[in-house]
Amino acid sequence: MRLDVNLIALVAIVSFAGVVHAEPSIVARSERRPILGVQLDVGVPEGAAASLAVRPWHWLRFHGGMMYNTVSLGVEGGVSLIPFYSWITPALTLEAGRFFPGDANGMARRISGNSTLNSPLLRNVGYTFGSAYLGLEIGSPKSLCFFLRGGVSYVESSLSGLKEQIGGNVEASDLKLRGVVPSAKLGLMLYFL
Repeated sequence: MRLDVNLIALVAIVSFAGVVHAEPSIVARSERRPILGVQLDVGVPEGAAASLAVRPWHWLRFHGGMMYNTVSLGVEGGVSLIPFYSWITPALTLEAGRFFPGDANGMARRISGNSTLNSPLLRNVGYTFGSAYLGLEIGSPKSLCFFLRGGVSYVESSLSGLKEQIGGNVEASDLKLRGVVPSAKLGLMLYFL
């Protein structure tokens, strides 16, 4: 009988030690923050974008990917500073990108309703931008969150085809356009690793 009591006590001690030993790994696993994810967003002047997001620390995130604005494809990259790791948090985001030249006549025809519009100025439209946003992120920082951002963008573009548009023997070079415009963005981030 004494052997049975000692055996039960030994099993209880080993089981308790296993639970105590296993407990920190369970806690550590639940506290692990994912570092890799996907970001999908739409905005002005960026259009629609799909990016890969990397978060080495909870307060810093990098992203980079492809964009489309109904005229052409582009590339973008950015960095976000997130002050705390919570279900709702503000974020400061800086982005830069480039849309490759494309023919914007199709979009101009849809907007204007003029099916014969074919401007030489719109045949080769592309632009570069840099944006600064202040936003709000809502959702789980471990899996899925939505964001809304507002700010300003510096946009730079050049329009070629001015000589052809004017016609005649006029000398004309590309038209350079630069400006600061309001910008906004809505999107989501899904972390998976």
